[in-house]
Amino acid sequence: MARKYDAVIFGASGFTGVQVCRQAQRLRPFASWAAAGRSAGRLREAVAQLDASAAKPDIIVADVESHDSLVAMAQQARLVVNVTGPFRFLGEGVVRACIEAGTDYVDICGEPEFMERTLLRYQEAAVAAGVIVCHKPS
Repeated sequence: MARKYDAVIFGASGFTGVQVCRQAQRLRPFASWAAAGRSAGRLREAVAQLDASAAKPDIIVADVESHDSLVAMAQQARLVVNVTGPFRFLGEGVVRACIEAGTDYVDICGEPEFMERTLLRYQEAAVAAGVIVCHKPS
């Protein structure tokens, strides 16, 4: 299935999300990418903080309280970079949506409980779906 984006940065309107978006814009590891989060207004504000001379990402509204919105977000990308936290409260639904959508997942989690729980609950499903689930402690 063709995907619109190489990556979606989820949680892009938070402090860390803006920093990750700045690095994505500066380093250009993705040919196409989008900034995602629960508030279109906050996402627009975050994107406005990025370098005006470089291409700006598209915006996707998705909320951890809405599984359907997370799946719709994940279906648009080859990779979801999750920077929302705390992950023990906000991360599991994103992992589940990525597996359902067949989208690779990486986060910046440094929470051992969440990483272990994710591995125990979703490793088999991720392998079956051909999806990489990777935690990159910050």
